[in-house]
Amino acid sequence: MPSTLILIGSSARTGATQDAMALAGHLRAQGQDLGICFLQDAAPMACREIGPRQPVGAALYVLGEDLGLRGLRESDVTPGAKVVDHAELVDLMLSRYERVLGIF
Repeated sequence: MPSTLILIGSSARTGATQDAMALAGHLRAQGQDLGICFLQDAAPMACREIGPRQPVGAALYVLGEDLGLRGLRESDVTPGAKVVDHAELVDLMLSRYERVLGIF
């Protein structure tokens, strides 16, 4: 089964984000190697006080620049989630995961 990275760019309250999280849970339940990267308005979802429940076993990433633009710090991020820069995000998309789904 291919590994998948889901990029989420909308806030937690949007239908697209809720659909993305449901898809992530479904893929993870199938045993797929899954990563979720929170970008833009979704960056706060990677924070322990804000984010919804994540699929167990999914790797979590958040773009550090987007955290900063929203007044958040790396120390606000959920334990286990990795703060990445643009170069690391490109590496995730091109090298780490076989498939990338963008949901904005």
